[in-house]
Amino acid sequence: MDITYKRYTPEEWMQARPDKTHLAYYITFRNNVLPDELCDELVKTYNENPQLHVTRAQGEGHFKFDQLNLTDASRDEPFTSLHKAVCNYTIPAIKQYYADIEASDAATRLPTRYGFEHFRINKTMNNGKDGFGWHTDVGDYASARRFVTVLYYLDDIDVGGDAAFPMLGISCYPKKGSLLCFPSTWQWLHCGLKPISNPKYIMTTFCHYL
Repeated sequence: MDITYKRYTPEEWMQARPDKTHLAYYITFRNNVLPDELCDELVKTYNENPQLHVTRAQGEGHFKFDQLNLTDASRDEPFTSLHKAVCNYTIPAIKQYYADIEASDAATRLPTRYGFEHFRINKTMNNGKDGFGWHTDVGDYASARRFVTVLYYLDDIDVGGDAAFPMLGISCYPKKGSLLCFPSTWQWLHCGLKPISNPKYIMTTFCHYL
């Protein structure tokens, strides 16, 4: 799909974000949510444990990346401490997202009780092939519990690697420690552009209905 989009840093997007009559209002992009030291430790732990990596791929060029399930591994150190730290940053971050989109407003109404899907660290190589094509994060019965996508960037990517929203004409620059949140349903079609300058590390979870 050929699209034209404008690339935003976290600060630029939070200033340019439209009002709530526009779907893009429900996308938030905040800087410095995870400290650099935690991002570095997550990347280091990922790279030191290749035996826990799972390659996810679908179709020719649709998506391909390697993944480590941090939640599954959290029974043992150093994963236990890392998982606890990630949860401790994510809980207030979701409260901030609720505030940013006025979630208590009658027109929005997100649940006050929710859970998190497993935290997963993904690595996408800058080999001209790996990436994540256009998709939505709710696509079947199993994923229907998701209502907010939570995506952390764990490293800086100078060229490529953006999360792009084709119907909205925007993309979000991969900035280490930043957090991108948006609704998981079909209206927010998006992709992970192929990283060019260096490999991309992200960590994702999803808010679940209980």
